[in-house]
Amino acid sequence: MHRAYRHLSVLLAKSGLHVLRFDYYGCGDSSGEFEDADVEHWLSDLSVAIDEIKDAGGLSTVSLIGFRLGASLAALASTTRTDISRLVLWDPVVNGKQYIAELRESHGEWRRNHLPGAADVVSDNGQAKSENSGKLEIIGFPISPKLHDGLEGIDLLKIKNTLAEQIHIFDSLELRKNTDLRDHFASLKANVNYEFVSGSQSWSQSGGSDALSIPDSILQSIVTATIGE
Repeated sequence: MHRAYRHLSVLLAKSGLHVLRFDYYGCGDSSGEFEDADVEHWLSDLSVAIDEIKDAGGLSTVSLIGFRLGASLAALASTTRTDISRLVLWDPVVNGKQYIAELRESHGEWRRNHLPGAADVVSDNGQAKSENSGKLEIIGFPISPKLHDGLEGIDLLKIKNTLAEQIHIFDSLELRKNTDLRDHFASLKANVNYEFVSGSQSWSQSGGSDALSIPDSILQSIVTATIGE
């Protein structure tokens, strides 16, 4: 994913746009521990990033581009800020409870493939925990109760307003939730475009580890949507 984001940033910069990529608290190169992260903190990080690029570029508005959970955070940010001109949501996480269930399924598959015979430790609420620490863990990442609850609380179909001038939803997974989100934003009188980019989902299965796996078709579509052509 990092490689795809970097490639996208280069394409946007070559189109003459100011671009800022950042890691949320506890992720990537940012400070802090992932187990101390939560949705509220990440939304604060996003707000700081928006102010930073506005100050650095002398801008009055910005476009937000996010993939999966990052797209969800961008959509949530658009409900409180008036300086977001465009939202570009790439396979957004529409429902947090479903997302957690998908992560747990991925965790179980990872354990079966890499730790055959290992037993899961299960909490009172049925969540898988790390066998060593007893904490909720998904593929090596400790999930605090606050982060877990924050993620489960995400439901983009319950957004009551968006202040973004233009919303683009790009679907490389062909999820029904994405079309539901399109219809929901349209019901809020938002200017919404939805596009399914056929065949682009295969890149994620290779982990984006080589140039051939970068989803150029969807990246080019995102650039076009962002510059408004």
